[in-house]
Amino acid sequence: MRKSFASVFAIIILALVSSLIGNTSPTHAQSFNPRAEAGRWENVDPNTYSITRVNIDAECPYVPASSADEVESTYCPYPRAYYVQIFAKCSTFRECDWGRISAIYDSNGWLRATYDQGFALKRVWMRVYEDNGQERLRVYIWTDYTDEDGREDFSTDEWFQRT
Repeated sequence: MRKSFASVFAIIILALVSSLIGNTSPTHAQSFNPRAEAGRWENVDPNTYSITRVNIDAECPYVPASSADEVESTYCPYPRAYYVQIFAKCSTFRECDWGRISAIYDSNGWLRATYDQGFALKRVWMRVYEDNGQERLRVYIWTDYTDEDGREDFSTDEWFQRT
């Protein structure tokens, strides 16, 4: 019984590896068209006391750095990886970098990421809309404070333009 399980397991692994290797040629690869959210964005309100800038990167993982530009402009044989970096107003004269973290698309087309800042979880939803022929990035953030922090949870809903 143990030997037949090992054989079945080996066949499954071999089939999985074969399917992955077989789909890496340009003719079978996904077209690399980063979603509209990818890019550099700044808040439409220059006087905001909240999120000031958002950077969204779409990358083709597992591609050697020497050929990344060429590959990203043509095809990507792997699922794309998305990263977000948010900058917020910390004080009147200072901007804080929340860091660069991975993001995923949900089934409703929102690009989502979660920042764990220790005292709170910041759940971020991002999506591009068209506004009078211009793209605008909507960024909705739900701030969920820890019980120990004691502050009341809140949300922000802001709009950004490409830089």
